Amino acid sequence: MQIYTQIVRPTELDEDDLWIPCLKTFPVNHSPAQQQPLIITHIEAVNHYAHSLEQLLDQKVYAVGAKTYDRLVEAGFAEKNIHWRHRADELKFVNKTTGPITWLRGDKYARDFSAIPQVTTIQTYESKPDPDAIRQILKLEPDVIHVYSDVVLKELE
Repeated sequence: MQIYTQIVRPTELDEDDLWIPCLKTFPVNHSPAQQQPLIITHIEAVNHYAHSLEQLLDQKVYAVGAKTYDRLVEAGFAEKNIHWRHRADELKFVNKTTGPITWLRGDKYARDFSAIPQVTTIQTYESKPDPDAIRQILKLEPDVIHVYSDVVLKELE
């Protein structure tokens, strides 16, 4: 048996594999985004956005991951305006030509876009380990555990 611990359910699981998300996300207080292009590295940033998305749906969006792309389309973002790459380090911005842009994010990320001068950062959520999920995994004694977070790994150890 293999167990997958990421927040988002894996697309394909074998019959005896399990998905047990070991991080829970919680909203944090944040300001609304301006009407300008967006960077979205995880769909949870949109899921926890506490303001109306209406004014953002037609903005250009730089997204990370095919799943994020699909979920942004499901959320109503204009498909033609979503530009995505597999990984955060594949998104390229040239300082001279990049105008104002908002990065909707959580408390953990693979790349820090705030180093780009034109980027406004809005943290919409934080993630914390789920102790119940950790205990459940330890009781199951799986063959393989796919861990996607250092904090989850530390809890499992």
